[in-house]
Amino acid sequence: MNNDEIKNIIVHSLLQRSKLKELAPEFNWGNLLGDYGEFVTINHYGWEQAPAGRKGYDAIDKQNKTIQIKTTYSSTNIKFKKGAKADKLLVIELDDNANWEGVYFGSFEKIRAASRLTKNDEYTIGITTLKKIASNTYSRPEEISLTLENGKKITAFSRQELYQMLLKKGYKLLRIEHINTRIIRKWELERAFGIKVPPNYSAVEGYVENDGYAWFPERPTLDKNRAPLVSHFEKRIYIAQNYFCEDKGVPTWYVSEKLKLGWDSSRIILGYQERKKRK
Repeated sequence: MNNDEIKNIIVHSLLQRSKLKELAPEFNWGNLLGDYGEFVTINHYGWEQAPAGRKGYDAIDKQNKTIQIKTTYSSTNIKFKKGAKADKLLVIELDDNANWEGVYFGSFEKIRAASRLTKNDEYTIGITTLKKIASNTYSRPEEISLTLENGKKITAFSRQELYQMLLKKGYKLLRIEHINTRIIRKWELERAFGIKVPPNYSAVEGYVENDGYAWFPERPTLDKNRAPLVSHFEKRIYIAQNYFCEDKGVPTWYVSEKLKLGWDSSRIILGYQERKKRK
């Protein structure tokens, strides 16, 4: 590695940055690519540069619309922060000679809706997708929504975005891969994300939601092919028969046998107690 050669390139770049600040002092030139894109497009379209310190947009057009400008060079996507707001988005692409051409110019919200929210609270969208949107050949992804326990509905454009929204609300979720597997298995969205209990508990969840029953020993989050046992006299739903057996001190074989005969939980307990007395 030639350290001196690399150092000379850096020195040259710093000198050029100083020269750029003399020629166009209204730009910082700290982000060479971004500042150049703003410089050429603002001058090309005759826009007003955004006031210093304003975030979310870089220019204001003659109709007083705010515009965020993104400049790419050999990039496959663009990114913008979750809270960014602007009326319009302009994306340009540079070639090796610093010539530019437009990739997209239009509604900022349209691109936000088509973008993917990352775990770093940034939206990202591919250049290819931007070109498809610009040429009206892009099919926008369908919205997906689920209903929370309080009845509020939240909506997103991807499972990953929905996942991030729920994490922000404080939900403890399984890995997204596990959730995707559930959806492939035809679980409804609320059950896949854990807002509602797994499908094998759907027949008895109404007791908890409407009649004051409680899950025992805890609210189920995994199915594990378990069969719940409803104990009406104590308003309790055992998430698996073995929990009932352990809690009441009744053998598994006895519970299984009596459930097949249609006995309820109180009769099973009394029946086993009588059986013990006879011995």
